Amino acid sequence: MNKEQIYLILFLILTFTSYSQTKYKFGARAGIDLLLTKNDPNIFDIAIYPAIPLKAGLFIRREHESIDLQVSLTYSRQKFSKSYNINYKEFEDYKFDEFYTDSYWDLEFNIIKKLNNNFRPFFGIGTLYKRNPGYYSPFIYENKDGIEILSTEEISNDKRFNFYINTGVSYLFKSKTINIEPRLSLGYTFANRDITHIHFYDNSNATLSYRKLFGSFSLNFYLN
Repeated sequence: MNKEQIYLILFLILTFTSYSQTKYKFGARAGIDLLLTKNDPNIFDIAIYPAIPLKAGLFIRREHESIDLQVSLTYSRQKFSKSYNINYKEFEDYKFDEFYTDSYWDLEFNIIKKLNNNFRPFFGIGTLYKRNPGYYSPFIYENKDGIEILSTEEISNDKRFNFYINTGVSYLFKSKTINIEPRLSLGYTFANRDITHIHFYDNSNATLSYRKLFGSFSLNFYLN
């Protein structure tokens, strides 16, 4: 028996042993993200509101004795909202809000540490994907009397893929049929989200965005 055959047999033994001591779990996830804002001061007090996108998806987990490896894919839907306070020079005070819906995909990989008391700290990396991350939009606003009050150019230059790291903790509630696992995490993206640059007609500028730091709460569901 040559060395190659010995190495092959050892590799097969190790592979079999590894798979015999592990198992896969498939489940569903539902939850929310918390996005905080970063708004530059500007003459019209244009600002975006914090957002709480809803998310739902699936995950697969490979269980080991001391740690678990998990990959999840979720779809998130958010309401992107902005407020305006038009009160500048000769223009009367005029406040209004606008909003539109937006969505993104979230692919996440976690390393989960098992503890004896069902608390499970984890660390992970992931990426957010937006199908249409950028737009350019010149627009004109009028007050309630039909008088033009400002003309701006608005540019969004989101990243199509925005990578992040996160850490958090989960707690596993076991039952005979289904397990429920609440999880709370804190993440940090490599770039700000929903970055919007606004150029006003008086040549001033402002940048609005969600901060890099974000929170997340979700529930995992999977069968025993």
